[in-house]
Amino acid sequence: MRIFVIAAWCLALGGAATGADTKSFPVARVLEVDSGHSTSFAFSPNGRVLAVVDGVCVRFWNPRSGKEVAAPWKLETDPQIIGIALFLAFVDDKTIAMSRNRDDITLREYPSGRQVHSIRFDHPVSSDCWVVAPGLLACAAMHNNKYDVSLLTGPKWEASWRVVLDRESPQSLAFSPDRSELAVGMKEGPLRVYSVKDGKPLRTAAREKFPVEDVHKIVYSPDGLEFAFRPAVHLRSGPCEGLALLDANFTALRVIPWGGPGGRGYDPVDCQFSADGKTLIVPCRSNTVRLYERQTGKLRHIGMVPAQWHRFAVSPDGKLFVAGNSRKMAVVDWRAAAPDTGLAGDPTTLWADLASPDSAKGYRAVAALGARPADAVKLIGDNLKPAAVPAAATVNALVADLAADDFATREAAQKELAKLLEAVEPELRAAVKSDAPERRARARELLKVLARGDHPDRLRALRAVEVLEYIDTPAARDVLKALAAGAAGASLTRDAAAALTRLHALDPKP
Repeated sequence: MRIFVIAAWCLALGGAATGADTKSFPVARVLEVDSGHSTSFAFSPNGRVLAVVDGVCVRFWNPRSGKEVAAPWKLETDPQIIGIALFLAFVDDKTIAMSRNRDDITLREYPSGRQVHSIRFDHPVSSDCWVVAPGLLACAAMHNNKYDVSLLTGPKWEASWRVVLDRESPQSLAFSPDRSELAVGMKEGPLRVYSVKDGKPLRTAAREKFPVEDVHKIVYSPDGLEFAFRPAVHLRSGPCEGLALLDANFTALRVIPWGGPGGRGYDPVDCQFSADGKTLIVPCRSNTVRLYERQTGKLRHIGMVPAQWHRFAVSPDGKLFVAGNSRKMAVVDWRAAAPDTGLAGDPTTLWADLASPDSAKGYRAVAALGARPADAVKLIGDNLKPAAVPAAATVNALVADLAADDFATREAAQKELAKLLEAVEPELRAAVKSDAPERRARARELLKVLARGDHPDRLRALRAVEVLEYIDTPAARDVLKALAAGAAGASLTRDAAAALTRLHALDPKP
């Protein structure tokens, strides 16, 4: 089942108390352009290059070292245009798409700058309604007072299909991670999802049922199960105090409270997922960036960025974000521990904190362990074991004991089953239909814990894999490989395997 997460700007009325105090993010690097007219920037798909518009030039930096990695491109000058005002994006590691107006896009070879293709549109393309992926380019344009959405495919970059919208104004486009879908967010209209293959509509969130009126800045989650969009929208169902999450059938609304300091003037401007999909990154006009844990729906951290900024991007590996204005770009390693994080914390305490229902405390443990790679790998390797398949006889005995005459036996059986959860879900669902009331009740309690996803062992496993992926040393990968070899279908097994897949995808190619 596909789940959609909607980041909605709602009336932030304060939120509950939390340990996520506002502190400045440790800035890894500040990049400054010579012209003072930077209008756009973009990461390469492998994350090793940050392309930045500098007046009538494009410059290329390694975002971590701050060193230029290729000669700047000097673009054709136009007295009416300073820089590239509308669009700059990597199509793939060797191709950059750019536009200096709404009528055309040029494709240039990286790093040479040689123009390899030019796409001319019959009608001006809407602002912000461009999106690219390897071999794909989608855009929205207006013609005869109606908008249409077009898909172009490489290498000839000809129109593959075009959909005419009826009285709807598109505001954002996004490809799904597997590039099989194109999502289109509308202003005062529905959210539509189209097939990339032929442009046929796949799903529509009708406005009559959809509780969010405007859809901005769509971003799919890395696993393709959710997407977020710019939280500058309004809920028609009434005031909301945070991010709104909506399921694929648009029937169940869940709200993530803002939490922490804040108020009516928070004004978030974007929402993006980290590469592992575990964190929602929400930059705000107040020079803060808020981090929310997707699993728990709680606030992880609030950090300050050094200056006013207008653009924001997350690196493909999810380890960095860049906040920039017309002159400077601050490169932030957002999981890096601040100097006062308490890096000398006792490993036993940090291990316990990884399982905390307090997302802020769990995040601080993630940051502290990430700053101590060798200690973290040993701690996790010694304490987190691959998911095992329990013996059927053992599971059956525990389920039977849920209805034992002795209270202590019932309690012990429930605690043991709580450690297994996913591995025993079929048996628990069968137990819900049992003739024994006590067995039914305890099985329901366990299934509720499984549905919530906030069981301490589950949280610890998710955060431990997050730490290992962030560290990304050979020793950390060895632990991930061991965890990925666990019982098929277990969430820990899937999570570790997905982390390895992401890391291998970013490895240097021969």
